[in-house]
Amino acid sequence: MAPLLGSDSVVIDTPGIRDFGLAGIERGELANWYPEMAEYLGNCRFSDCAHMDDLDCAVKAAVVRGAISQLRYENYCALYENL
Repeated sequence: MAPLLGSDSVVIDTPGIRDFGLAGIERGELANWYPEMAEYLGNCRFSDCAHMDDLDCAVKAAVVRGAISQLRYENYCALYENL
């Protein structure tokens, strides 16, 4: 079975800590932290697109086409909701 993590990945064991959060990142900035979304940002119908339920979202269209991983997109959505 192939490893789930890439060679540049690190697993951190933090006894007693239940979860991590993102500090200093606003919702509107989150997509900038996803390199695979970079070429689609700014191509959405609305300039304040959250890339969630917005009409004519270039990021969501890229996910449907398979240009952006569904798993990565779901990760983005989960983080966005928690910010």
